[in-house]
Amino acid sequence: MRINTVRAMTLSIPLESPVVLGGGLRITEREYLLVALVTDTGLTGVGWSYTRGGDLAGAVRRHLQPLVEGENPLEVERLWEKMYLATRLIGRSGLVMRALSAVDIALWDLKGQVIGLPLSTLLGGYRIEVPVLMAGMYYTEGRRSGDDAREAAGYAEAGFRMIKLMGGAAPFATDLARVRAVRQVVGPEVRIALDVNGAWREPKVAAGHARALAELDVAFIEEPIPTEHLPALRALCAASPVPIAAGEMESGRWAFRELIVSGVDILRPDATVVGGITEWLKVHAMATAWGRAVIPHDFPYVHIHLAAGVAGVDAVEFVTTAGGISNFHTIVRDPLRPRGGVVAVPSGPGLGFTLDWAAVERYARS
Repeated sequence: MRINTVRAMTLSIPLESPVVLGGGLRITEREYLLVALVTDTGLTGVGWSYTRGGDLAGAVRRHLQPLVEGENPLEVERLWEKMYLATRLIGRSGLVMRALSAVDIALWDLKGQVIGLPLSTLLGGYRIEVPVLMAGMYYTEGRRSGDDAREAAGYAEAGFRMIKLMGGAAPFATDLARVRAVRQVVGPEVRIALDVNGAWREPKVAAGHARALAELDVAFIEEPIPTEHLPALRALCAASPVPIAAGEMESGRWAFRELIVSGVDILRPDATVVGGITEWLKVHAMATAWGRAVIPHDFPYVHIHLAAGVAGVDAVEFVTTAGGISNFHTIVRDPLRPRGGVVAVPSGPGLGFTLDWAAVERYARS
């Protein structure tokens, strides 16, 4: 079996309501790289990543497509090393590594299809359903006082026991009040996290914020300080009474080694960023060896298989679809549906879901 065709395209799907992240970044659309690997047997494997504005499709066509066309898609480890070494001088992180990640995910999807097993079973078959971390309470235009508490109450009533607020786009006093309001409505049984998106800068100030959040029994603070500021992040990890989570934008096991050494408590590897499933598994193994918790970042359509396939993953993250905050599901037939705070693993081979190719073509830009 050989890879006959590599198709890379950019999809742009508008958000119903613009989102503001920590630091003031305003997002009006979700832009994705989608990779399809077609074999001479007719099977197609798919992978993807956020483009974050970069020409990932161009990177696949120029740098990665020549490396995988004509190759056996089952030789995933060899192809990962081939792609990584060939692009090392321009890759290792950022745009090229995201492109490599998408190709690698597509290879694993193909591998599961060839063997005829869900990827979770292929990776180890640890469990058939996984707890969900529901990410919501975003800053959106027209957001009103009390909306966070109402949204969180709905998640708690639906059975979610882990929820996350987005923060960092307003003064800390505002975020603290939002967390307090959420805690009051969900009670002590629900774990609450705050995602700051790297908006804090001073370790001593951030430590004070962490102490205030500890009084509300916050489960973890995500990306409080940009991960490239390792000395500052290390200082905060040492001072914070609240666990620190980080890593959603990091690529390669070596970056995660630095996060572990810096004292980060919860690692957030994203298979669409870190180097695909191949590299995600290496990061996960390292994390468990060091006694670190793992909660993958976003994209449950791939991370459900990782969280169900191997031990040592606390939850799989879902970003709320309310108000059109996230929209990858709009190109998927029979989207994943968490129930009672958990999500079941798809039973089909490979990634176990089918793309709506008519929707894909509708949103395709290149």
